[in-house]
Parts: sequence; C-alpha cells; structure tokens
Amino acid sequence: MIKKILVTGGNGFIGQNFINFISKKKKYKIVNIDSLTGSSDRNAHKKFKNVRFFKANLIDKLKINKIVRKFKPNLVINFAAHSHVDKSIKNSEVFLENIVGTHNLLSICLELHKLNKDIKFLQVSTDEVFGSIKLGKFQNNSPYKPNSPYSASKASSDHLVRAFNKTYGLPTLTTYSCNNFGPYQHLEKLIPLTILSYLKKEKMGIYGKGLQKRQWIYVSDNIRAIYSLINKKFTGRNFCIGSKNEMSNIDLVKKIIRLLKKKTSILEKKINYKNYLKFVKDRPGHDYRYSLDYKDLRKYSRWSEKFTLDESLNLTIDWYLDNQKWIRDQEKSLENFKY
Repeated sequence: MIKKILVTGGNGFIGQNFINFISKKKKYKIVNIDSLTGSSDRNAHKKFKNVRFFKANLIDKLKINKIVRKFKPNLVINFAAHSHVDKSIKNSEVFLENIVGTHNLLSICLELHKLNKDIKFLQVSTDEVFGSIKLGKFQNNSPYKPNSPYSASKASSDHLVRAFNKTYGLPTLTTYSCNNFGPYQHLEKLIPLTILSYLKKEKMGIYGKGLQKRQWIYVSDNIRAIYSLINKKFTGRNFCIGSKNEMSNIDLVKKIIRLLKKKTSILEKKINYKNYLKFVKDRPGHDYRYSLDYKDLRKYSRWSEKFTLDESLNLTIDWYLDNQKWIRDQEKSLENFKY
C-alpha cells in the first residue's frame, strides 16, 4: 500500500494540482522536489500543508540521491520536465536535462529496489511523443515519432523508463496525457495566454491558420486518472489519458473569447474576432493533430471524465479572473528568470 509519495515538479502546473488533490486525503507523506524554473509557480510549495519541499534539479544526482534515500518513498511520480515547445526549438540543449534527470531518478529508485524496498515509478508523459495523426487515435503502445526537441526529450525519457522495467525489473508505469488546462497553468500556454491577451486588450497570436487539433482535458480529471493508477501493479504498462473534447486551436480560442465577453462585458450580437486575434507564422515541425484512445484506462481503473468542456472552461476562466495577483506574480517571475 502506498504511504509515502515523492513528487518531482510539484511546483509545475499539473504537479501542484496533483499535490493539492492528494494532500487533502491526509493518509500520505509527501515530498516535493522542484528546481523552480521559469515555468514553475515559485510560491506553490508554500501553501502545501504537511508537504516537505526541496529545491533541486534532477540533474544533481548527489542531492536527489540524499533526498530519496532519506525519505524512502513507496511511489515516485515524475512530473518534472522542461515542457515549452517554442523554447525547445530556440534552445534544445537545456531539454537534455529531461533525459538526464529521469535517468538519475530511475537509477536511484533502482538502488532502493535492489535493497528490497517497496518502490514504484510513475512517468508522466505526453501525447506529443507520438507525433501527429491525421485519422484515428493513438493507442497505449503506438510508435513514438516526436517532432520537436521537447517531445524528443520526453520520448527518450520514456524509453529509459521502459528499459529500467524490462532490464532491471523496476516497477514502472507511464501515462500519456492530452492537453491539460485549469488553475495555475503557465501563462505562456494557449488557454491562459488567450485569457491574458483578452484582459490586456491585446490580440491573441495564432500559429498558421489555427487549424491544429488537440484533445483538451481539465487538469482535475487528469490527476484523478493518474491517482486511479497508483495502487495498481506497475508492470511496465502504458496508459493514454484522453478526453471527449477535440477541437481546433482557432475554435477553442474563439470559444474562450465568447465566454470572456459574457463574464466581463456586454456580449456583442456578432463578435468581430479580428479585433481579438492575429495569425502568426507557424511553428517549425508543428504537429497537426493529437488524439488519444483511453478506453483501456477506463476498463483498467474505472476512471471517467467528470467535467464537460464548457464546465471546465468556465471554471478556468473564473479562476484566472479571480486570481489577478497570481497572474502579476507569475509575470514578474518570468521577467526576472533567465531560461
């Protein structure tokens, strides 16, 4: 039975939502390791009750080893990763830290496993490792075809997780999440950026014609899916965490603008989206479509989505409207941080 959980990247978007969720259950001892990069919420750990925090980068194997060996977790959940595609295009080298950091963590967990310590490793990955798909859906064991330095670094990390399971017998499990959104998401991501651009009365930049399609899942549903797996046997299996919500970027942005206008001003009879949008040169190697088949997850763990797209978008917009100070703090943090 899981009693002690070590979370890496717990100050990130999905990581801190997971800790918010699991710490309320009061039956787990939790350690959070985060290097507090520019994509981290640098104050998130201060609000967690009964969660011990360590500032450390996973590439610092000596420091990570001391933390893990002292805590002796039953479960390690690896959320930590540099995850911004545009930044990986501009500076791919730093994204090698995703690979080295994952390898360090796996090596440390393996040493505890060899000492007959009860330990499992959960790798939180992304649909981006599969590349783009025109028709159909990616399956749990679809071939990897990453198209950006970021997704390539995640794919490499995932392969190491598989290798440590198959070669050394380390109990592992990997999840692939579709596009998450919700409270505390980094301001440079599509949905927060759309909200922020609207509030600042700036035009939202859309890559190409905005026809790229994505599955969208409320972060609360994603973390419940991850939680539904932690007490299962870790046999090296992979699970896709998808949703019913597939939409093009342009249609999603227009939907958010309509919802924002309802909440902040008199809704125009016919919105002139040219006042709110601008099309910019497309990103190199931009994947056209992601779509995950998550029926195996539903059968295995009995997980199901709780929130509709409209419900979750409204909750997300309300959160950003109600947390202007958090937005200002994040903007200030970004200004002061050198990637």
